[in-house]
Amino acid sequence: RHIALNLLKQEKSAKGGVRAKQLQAAWNNDYLLKVLQGQ
Repeated sequence: RHIALNLLKQEKSAKGGVRAKQLQAAWNNDYLLKVLQGQ
């Protein structure tokens, strides 16, 4: 859980908070991969 939150906090391409990024990652597999790869 902490790893996932840290990855979302590091991700800067999307605007919004961690909650918005969580929802976007849930809806968009491409965004999820981008977050997990740290790009």
